[in-house]
Amino acid sequence: MRFIPPAFWTRVLGLLVPRNDRDHVIQEMQALYELEATRFGRSAAKRRYRREVIAYLTSAFSRSRIPSYGAPSCSMFVSRIGSDLWRDVWRAGRSLRRAPGFTVVAVMTLTLGIGANTLIFTVVDHVALRPLPFDRPNELVKIWPTFWFTRGELDLLRRQSETLGDISGYIRMDGFNLTTPSGSRRITGHAVTPSLLDAFGVVPALGRNFQSNEERAGEDGVVLLSHGLWQSEYGANDGIVGQTIVLDGRSRTVVGVLPSHFGFPDGRQDVLVPIVMVGAGLGGFWGSGGYEAVARLNPSVTEEQAAAEARAISNQMRMANPLWTPPVGYRDTATIVSLRTAMIGDIRSTLLVLIGAVSLVLLVACANVANLLLARGLSRGRETAVRSALGASRWSLVREGLVESLVIAATGVFVALVFAKLALSGLVALLPTDMPRGETIVLDLRVVLATTVFALLAGLTAGIVPALRNSNVYPAAALREGGRSQTGGKHQYRLRAVMILVQIAIAVVLVTNAGLLGRSYDALRKVDTGLDVDGVMTARITPAGGFENASQRYVFYQNVVRRASVFPGVQSAAIGARVPFGSGNSGIATFIEGVTADPNNLPVLRQNRIMPGFLETLGVPLLDGRMFTGADGPDGVRVAIVDQSAADRFWPAESPIGRRIRYPWQGAEWIEVVGVVGSVADGDLSIESTPSFYVPLSQNTSEDATLILRADATDGITASAIRGIVRESDARVPTGAIAPLEDLIGVSFSRTRLTAMLFAVFAMVALTLGCIGVYGVAAYSVRSQTQEIGVRLALGANVARVQATVIRDGLILTAPGVIIGMLLAIPSARLMDSLLFGVSPFDPVTFAMVPLLLLVAGIVAVYVPARRATSVDPVEALRIQS
Repeated sequence: MRFIPPAFWTRVLGLLVPRNDRDHVIQEMQALYELEATRFGRSAAKRRYRREVIAYLTSAFSRSRIPSYGAPSCSMFVSRIGSDLWRDVWRAGRSLRRAPGFTVVAVMTLTLGIGANTLIFTVVDHVALRPLPFDRPNELVKIWPTFWFTRGELDLLRRQSETLGDISGYIRMDGFNLTTPSGSRRITGHAVTPSLLDAFGVVPALGRNFQSNEERAGEDGVVLLSHGLWQSEYGANDGIVGQTIVLDGRSRTVVGVLPSHFGFPDGRQDVLVPIVMVGAGLGGFWGSGGYEAVARLNPSVTEEQAAAEARAISNQMRMANPLWTPPVGYRDTATIVSLRTAMIGDIRSTLLVLIGAVSLVLLVACANVANLLLARGLSRGRETAVRSALGASRWSLVREGLVESLVIAATGVFVALVFAKLALSGLVALLPTDMPRGETIVLDLRVVLATTVFALLAGLTAGIVPALRNSNVYPAAALREGGRSQTGGKHQYRLRAVMILVQIAIAVVLVTNAGLLGRSYDALRKVDTGLDVDGVMTARITPAGGFENASQRYVFYQNVVRRASVFPGVQSAAIGARVPFGSGNSGIATFIEGVTADPNNLPVLRQNRIMPGFLETLGVPLLDGRMFTGADGPDGVRVAIVDQSAADRFWPAESPIGRRIRYPWQGAEWIEVVGVVGSVADGDLSIESTPSFYVPLSQNTSEDATLILRADATDGITASAIRGIVRESDARVPTGAIAPLEDLIGVSFSRTRLTAMLFAVFAMVALTLGCIGVYGVAAYSVRSQTQEIGVRLALGANVARVQATVIRDGLILTAPGVIIGMLLAIPSARLMDSLLFGVSPFDPVTFAMVPLLLLVAGIVAVYVPARRATSVDPVEALRIQS
């Protein structure tokens, strides 16, 4: 076969040389190549050919004219290229309008891939990629101890550290009661050290930041409002600075309004108040933890150096504690991480998995569109042959194919962005509550531009192979065959089969991972929480302020329970300081008589303060002893109920009834155990339940409380009815966070549920596209064998056997993809291990069911072409092929 010049450089000439001179210039260059090949060999000729093309084009652009042939100037040259491109776009649009079925399927296929990527990228961009809304965010770090700091430890760290500057702290508050002339409402809020906002580099939109003296007791009566609360509650009144508002019954002066772009690391906050660091009580200063520390790295200091210093200071913290002496090694696991890393936390693995999954979906979509374009090229074989015979260069045919794929991609981008805009709010509503910066997620220009560029690249990726393959025609052969086939059709069939293999393999990986996550979610749902959640409603009530003492608060609680208990449809009602799976941290170090001897090494138990009837309303069974009664009042004997976990751990060989426990502080009274109840899960269902005990709310009244009600399944109780019950008891107390107990439990595995749901959607899309591809190839195979099938039927072939043959051929397309996909699913499942619960990454049930599912899907995909193959009239089939 005659060796032809390098195709790439010939295409460059075809693109850049004006149309009137194109053929002449290319012929001259090719003649030069043949002469050089004859004299010096083909390798030298290729090098000379490349140099001559480059020199020719360089000369043309440097002089603004083609040297020998009087071509137009460079500006006209570029204009001509633009004109050609616009003509190609116009031609592609007209061609796609003539094939609406193909166009709709191709556009919607890319829309699914691009839209899914847009949604996930939007979430990832806002949560993990965007700079934090603070000054010099890369310098901000979080100090990560084994446990949260006490205020005493935080103060010691501020005074001792030399590697960190602007060390500041904050504590997550359960919220505040905001009292206004129209009533009370519950708002979110944090307590912060006055230096925190200066460390973040945040300047209020109105007023000022906190000052250092405002961390003193008695001088902390100030508050900063969020921009959102300032607008919604105070009508964006510029005169709000200097006015007072009432939080938890205490008047605080508004000293500033935060800027609208400010986002607290732990999510949206309505107000910020100062932490009292000076003049705080000893127990509250050293005994109460929960404080988180952020800081800035000093110049030339690394995170490793700062972490080493923090661990060294931990020994000073241990010895400085006046309440107890922590064991050696206390806080020696402290580390320093960037604030961004700390905010993302373990969500990073979920985001990475979702990015990988949605990228696979886009790859499947691109392969499917490439298959569609190949099929379209086969159907337009005669048209392409005619154009080639009339002088159209192969490069022009390739260019038109690429432009057509870009037009499809551009249309897909538009539809995908509309879809993403509509679907984003629903996705954000499904995000876990602990997703950082979730409230800032919107579809903005940054995402739109990134999506557009990414989609156009995807369009080029999907279109380049079909464009090259469909342009490779031999006009004489194609015209001689009447356009029914095309030289290279078998190669096209093989290429389409390879793309089907890719789609099926990816679908297998996604379906396998979706199956693992689905089984993990099902395992979490089946965890025994120890609760009977049917018909149980919860409502947060916080009577902070307005009550002179604990006795008045308890009377209020009794009134609420009394009104709730007689409400129509309510079977029972009670109040506890917190409800399982609700907010708040209840761990406390506990002395256990006869069990704990070292006051510096006490077990941490979960504590809850409850009214009589609380455990009964939740359906927690009594295993030994008794429940609380009305006789367990503030003047009675201090009593407690422990759960089965505590009984098994601390009194494994005897009944805990009559044994005693007490709080860790000096002078605390002993508390007698009077009952044992079943263990109750609380929070993360994937970890073992913490031993717990309960004390009467009347003996240890809390300012935070949750009302629980068990209602009839038929009647139920509404949120407005619950608010009315609390309002009738005391109009000053707001009611918030009204939700079924089942919903609170659902929050604990919301991340697993969301990930499993998204994977299921991605897997379904990939599987559907793969089946469409299998169907298309099988249908093409049937059409190309119409004459053969007609002859076989005319000769009396069994219809079922012909159908089985077609189905077998289709499964031959599917089976390799399933096998390769199962091999790829093994390492991908290992990467999913951190997201799984109660199921192995190599779960045999999942790995057995997925191949069966894919094979069944493959059979369904080829069944219609199989039926169509045997429905052909043999005489008509022979006439068509004659």
